Amino acid sequence: MDHPGVVVQGNGTTEEEINERLMNASRLYHTLKTSFLRKNIISRKTKMTVYRTVFRPMLIF
Repeated sequence: MDHPGVVVQGNGTTEEEINERLMNASRLYHTLKTSFLRKNIISRKTKMTVYRTVFRPMLIF
């Protein structure tokens, strides 16, 4: 059974889906951290925009 953004397992759990989201978000965070977030020339506002539009949706959906 599917719900928007979540795959519910036959036993009613979503653990695998949640673990996959966390792993993907962790990979993305480390990539962004090394290539983007540590850059002082990029404004905090721009960094927050990237967080809201790229990182957060990955965790939610």
